[in-house]
Amino acid sequence: MADVVTVAMDPGGTRSMLLVDEAIRKLWLPGRDLSVQIVGNGYAAGFLKALKRPFIDERDAHRVLSHLDGYPKVFVTSMCSLGGVGRDLIPFMRAHGVPTVAIQDQWGAHLLTAWRDEHYRPDYIVVNDRVAADIVKRAWPKYSRKRIKILGYAILDELAKYSRAAIEWSERGKYGLNRNLPVLYFSGQLGETDIALDNLVAAIVAAEKEVQLILGLHPGLKNEERMKAYPGLGERVARAVERAREKVGRVVDREGDEVYAVAAADVTIGMYPTAFTEAIAFRRPAIADFARRAGASSYEKATGGLMRVHPLVELGAVRQVTNRRQYVSALRGVYSGHLAKQLLPFQEKAFRVRSGGKNAEDIAKFCASLM
Repeated sequence: MADVVTVAMDPGGTRSMLLVDEAIRKLWLPGRDLSVQIVGNGYAAGFLKALKRPFIDERDAHRVLSHLDGYPKVFVTSMCSLGGVGRDLIPFMRAHGVPTVAIQDQWGAHLLTAWRDEHYRPDYIVVNDRVAADIVKRAWPKYSRKRIKILGYAILDELAKYSRAAIEWSERGKYGLNRNLPVLYFSGQLGETDIALDNLVAAIVAAEKEVQLILGLHPGLKNEERMKAYPGLGERVARAVERAREKVGRVVDREGDEVYAVAAADVTIGMYPTAFTEAIAFRRPAIADFARRAGASSYEKATGGLMRVHPLVELGAVRQVTNRRQYVSALRGVYSGHLAKQLLPFQEKAFRVRSGGKNAEDIAKFCASLM
């Protein structure tokens, strides 16, 4: 029987959960090490297979339970889109007295959508900062503050290990990019990502500067099951990509982990991707497309109306654009270096990047304390 069962699905949640998973395994209890069983589906399944890590690949809670040799001492899940099996397992764990912990990798992620029903509320929720804790309390007013644990984002531990300058040099060489031209990274999501890509391309053309664009599309676009919730999106995104290739000087598809594309680029652009976390940790500018038909609409739906402005925009760490004029101005700020200078002090205040895996370690120790 595993001491801890962890669950992950989406890219951001998977990377965070693997860091926590590793930190839990390194903990030691008197007389023995801790054992961990991973449940992965969606993006996590492919990622874990590539790492050759043993895991349970099931989407149904009952089928996951059939693979377990009894209930764990603690259950830990990411808070991914559509809830997923991590959310669905919480009532079963609670019924057997197993403490449950949900870990956020985005401010307010899915609190009033996939996780709205009190039936799925975890015993504890882990967030990055006081801003995130306040958002949880606003979304779940009956949820005790004592159950909201401010322990940091685990992903920040991983980012502290990277040399951004070294990655930038190697990645630009890998893609064959001109080192004298700006490099833009588009981090795609689901929802209105086709509109967001079209908005970016139109702004690039209007800004009248030759650039190079790295395209990072959400892996969910290749998942037939996920796409049932977004009818026609795959085709719309494919057409948007074609238009980008026609109008932008150089367009390349992202290869490998998103963190490398963020480090290689002069700016990260999207609606509200988790890649913004990486951009800020690397002290690189980021632009959030919150035009009415792009991020503004998508974000309000994703948060169940809880938030209309991304917290990183409120903190001054990301530049929000809502129309073509603002978009062009932001891009020209990237090209001149002014945007990076404007955002930097707010980025340094928003994220304290800790080396040595301290955030993941703190989360792991908290989870172990519940045994």
